[in-house]
Amino acid sequence: MAWSFVNVSSAVVVTSGNITLTEPANVAQGDLLVACIAYRSNAAFTLPSGWSLVAPQQSSGNTSTTTSTSIGSGLMAYIVRGSSAPALAFTRTNGDVALGRIAAFRGVNQSSPYDTGSANTLAVNGTAVTTTGITTAQGAELLVMAECGADNTTASAATAASDPTSGWSEHIDTNTSSGADTMLAISSATKGAAGATGTLQYTAGNSSRHVCIVGAFNLAPVAGASASTLGTFTQSGSSNVPIAAASAQAVSTVTQTASGALVSGVSGSASQTLAAVSNAAQATVPLYGAGVGALGAFGQSATAAVRISSTSASHALAAFVQSGTGTLPAACIAAQALGSFWQSTSGRLPINGVA
Repeated sequence: MAWSFVNVSSAVVVTSGNITLTEPANVAQGDLLVACIAYRSNAAFTLPSGWSLVAPQQSSGNTSTTTSTSIGSGLMAYIVRGSSAPALAFTRTNGDVALGRIAAFRGVNQSSPYDTGSANTLAVNGTAVTTTGITTAQGAELLVMAECGADNTTASAATAASDPTSGWSEHIDTNTSSGADTMLAISSATKGAAGATGTLQYTAGNSSRHVCIVGAFNLAPVAGASASTLGTFTQSGSSNVPIAAASAQAVSTVTQTASGALVSGVSGSASQTLAAVSNAAQATVPLYGAGVGALGAFGQSATAAVRISSTSASHALAAFVQSGTGTLPAACIAAQALGSFWQSTSGRLPINGVA
């Protein structure tokens, strides 16, 4: 699973009061919707039902139209889209100009979408608009930055001091001279490893007290807490395929023409099943689990190792067919079953167990 940018909605501008945003085109159920609103004045918004705030809303702005004395306000909120569009009306009493858009991303962990965030309004005028860095709990988190201006200027060069320093994409950069003026840009990047970003910042086109808000969102996990199934794995180079969950794991077929590893049931409390492996070169197929482990068949034309190891239940290997050297060890406390072993050259078949 990887992040992908879906789309961004059209800009909505109001001169005071509520703002009703529009949904981006091409969104689907399960997408992450991130609403960003740049506004002026200190009249804070109330979120629509179902939305959650990213970091504290920045609502200390004023309505000055002089660049050197202007203070911006802004907010970022998120929701995982359901089967239909969510509520889109952000409400407030009075206030000044507000400019809002929604960015949509695919790949979010739908059960736990949000990790952490940071927000800041500059204490003094500046063009380097910063907010305190965040520390992400997982690798490959999506960072979304809302760049909210105290004037109708531009934004550029979103970055992090440590990670990610590059790879940022600016999805929109919009400004308006309505009311007291404001600007909104939205940028995003994928963080590499879990850990600190360092200071987050963008560059504004003029010097005012602008706002920077950043949210970090969790990528959908590769394996879930229940059954996981990989129907077919076809590979022409080296590869590792880990499957881990708290319930059954099933892999029906692996076809490979080069070296690789298929790790099934690295952690699990139920059965692990691998129906077949076909391989033209070297392969390793370890099966570990607290329950039954089964390997339907292993066909190979070169060296291979099939390791079956457990401590509590039976293991079965229906057949092992090989035209070159091979090793098939099996060890556990309970029964071991091997239907057949065929080999045209040297081979080793140790089976060790108490039963």
